[in-house]
Amino acid sequence: MNENIQDIKSEVDHDMTPEWLELGTSAKTMATALEIRTIGTEYEADVRALSGKVAQLCEHVESIHGGVISLLNQLDHADISTDATEEIQAENVQIEREMHEFKGDTKENFRDVVKALFMWRDDPVERVQQKKAVGAK
Repeated sequence: MNENIQDIKSEVDHDMTPEWLELGTSAKTMATALEIRTIGTEYEADVRALSGKVAQLCEHVESIHGGVISLLNQLDHADISTDATEEIQAENVQIEREMHEFKGDTKENFRDVVKALFMWRDDPVERVQQKKAVGAK
C-alpha cells in the first residue's frame, strides 16, 4: 500500500509544479489587459465578467495548490513506518540530552543558545527522515 501512496504522491508532486501558478498569474494579467482594452466597446461587460471568472478560477487553483502542499507535508511525516517508532523515540531522547548539554565554546554552542532563546526544539521525525535520506545515498 505504501508503494501505491508513493506513486500517487509522485504524480501529485509532478502536477504541483509552480508552472501552474505562473500560468494562472499570466491568465489573470492577460484578462485584465483585455478588460482595459475593451472599455467603451460592446464587449466590455462580457470581458469584465470573463476577467472576474478567470481571477476566481486562479484564486481557487492557488488555494488548492496550498492545501495539497500542506497535505503532502503531513504525508511526509506520516510516511515513516511503525518500525521507525523506536528510532523516533531514540532521537527524542537524544534531543532531550542535547538540550541539557554544554558543548563548550563552539559554533554549535551559539546555535544551541539561539535555539534555547526561541524555545526551538528539533523534531525527532525530521531527524529520522534526514538519517534515512543520508543512508539511502
